[in-house]
Amino acid sequence: RGYGMDPDKIYHTPDLPPPHNYYALYCWLRDEWKADAIVHMGKHGTLEWLPGKGVGLSNECYPDTFLDDMPLIYPFIINDPGEGMQSKRRAHAVIIDHLTPPMTTADGYGELAQLMQLVDEYYQIEMLDPTKMPLIQKQIWKLIQEINLDEDLSFILNHDHDHNHHSDGNHDEHDHGEQEHTDEAVQDHSHDRSHSHHHSHS
Repeated sequence: RGYGMDPDKIYHTPDLPPPHNYYALYCWLRDEWKADAIVHMGKHGTLEWLPGKGVGLSNECYPDTFLDDMPLIYPFIINDPGEGMQSKRRAHAVIIDHLTPPMTTADGYGELAQLMQLVDEYYQIEMLDPTKMPLIQKQIWKLIQEINLDEDLSFILNHDHDHNHHSDGNHDEHDHGEQEHTDEAVQDHSHDRSHSHHHSHS
């Protein structure tokens, strides 16, 4: 929507023009790919909040400039008619209402469910029989490696390290090429994240 700025703060900013690549996408769809129509999926987009008049848009208003006369089809959740009307007024959208989806608990499945069970067992054993903790810890780490979560954890760990490093401003004190004790660090990090997951799961 705009120049690397916080998207939550600028989503509904009516006087901020979009960057050139935003316009380039619509221009390519319309003029090069020759799209017959555009479908915006999900509530809601940013096109209908771009600068211009609130109603009766002209060719100087951004939504009209981007779309021209290309139809815009917009499946839109029925419980937010206000923002659906914004799309109709400012982007000549054809709204296709849909009901709100049924809500249910997003439980784990497959290996993730098995991992959740092992984590639960780990913290039960921590209180009941701490001598068995190393065995469960090895099972947890083995499963994490089997489903390749160790790569995700390593990325998160390195990302957090880089973020803290840049925040401190000590750019000359660390060697980012060194990856000593990676497995141990990732295991410690996964332990911390599993602990927080356990409490939220409980």
